[in-house]
Amino acid sequence: MAAPQHRVGSQLALESVLPHRKVTVVPFEPAHRAGMIALWQRHFGAWTAERFDRRWDWQFNTNPFKNDREPGLFVAVREGTQDVVGAMTATPVPLRYEGSVRTSLCGGALAVDEPYRGRCMDLARLLVKSSPAIAGGLHPSVRTIVKHFGFAYVPGSTRRFVLWLRHDGSRARQLRRHLRRSMTALATPRLVSLLPKNLFGRALPKTSALPSTQVRADIRPIDRFGADYDALWQRASASISCTIERSSTYMNWRHVDCPTQTSIRLGLYENGVLKAIAIGANRIEHDWTLTPCVMQGEITELIADEPGSPGVEALVVELVRRIDARRCDTIGTLGLRPEYHALLRRLGFADSTDESFAMVANPFKERVRNLDLKTEEQWLISAADSDALYGETI
Repeated sequence: MAAPQHRVGSQLALESVLPHRKVTVVPFEPAHRAGMIALWQRHFGAWTAERFDRRWDWQFNTNPFKNDREPGLFVAVREGTQDVVGAMTATPVPLRYEGSVRTSLCGGALAVDEPYRGRCMDLARLLVKSSPAIAGGLHPSVRTIVKHFGFAYVPGSTRRFVLWLRHDGSRARQLRRHLRRSMTALATPRLVSLLPKNLFGRALPKTSALPSTQVRADIRPIDRFGADYDALWQRASASISCTIERSSTYMNWRHVDCPTQTSIRLGLYENGVLKAIAIGANRIEHDWTLTPCVMQGEITELIADEPGSPGVEALVVELVRRIDARRCDTIGTLGLRPEYHALLRRLGFADSTDESFAMVANPFKERVRNLDLKTEEQWLISAADSDALYGETI
């Protein structure tokens, strides 16, 4: 796949202050690609790094918003070599803030090798200089850096609802820590499900049954998003001042065309009119060897004309059951608007605070101190807004 082109001046190159390990942060060049993939493999595991590699063209070259805002791709290299010891990507996305849409960069896939951790500051500063920008799923230390430079938490992005269905993967991960590395693959979630429940999992939360409903509804798969979805989005988002602008162009790029994600896309119809959509995906968490282990589920989008209607309940139940076809430990959702919270609790989801996909943002071109990003009621966000989700979805 062809590498993206970047018109970035040499003034953005930042040199390390460590003379014995001199490292420079520079715009990406094609010669850096192999080193960048190797860096991702070291930090995210071979399975996830392979997905970053496959997403390359989709993320940068066929991104429908790249003509409005050029992607950002930077690497930290040892001077005099092509050795990549750090990297960060930034993808153009349409951010609506206070009713105005501005193409922003979404930072992600930031990784720096341990001896050069100081270059995190340099890479994060480049994202800050690229405002308006957002980022999600960042390491806590990186979130601290970008917040210091003027970013703020997106309201609601640390609120998470989780439905615990079983502990097979979580218990398998605990068991693997007691095994030699060469034997960890033997401790599969399916095998661990046959062991007594009090082994490797005593402190895990109480599980719930898969939700069900007596409501009958016209629920259909969605192949691609079109004019009927755009009409729904216009109605449902009329009162939303802050969100990623979820037009059919964005939704098809993000949820349909991504080469490394198999999303479940469902629509609720009433009298032939699309009244709600729900999207879900499976994702994998790793064990201590960076090997896939725990199967999770994610409700990545839920958009409805009437969030509290019986039809929406039936839609969510059907999506949850399809997500769980791969036997998830949990199914979670991030940042859904408050009008959905009662439904989630009724179906067995529990409130939690989780920064795994928490988002920070600065919707302005300049650095803003004491940034006020409004309230949770004014935002529509989801884990799908964070590039962090897409390295581990299947």
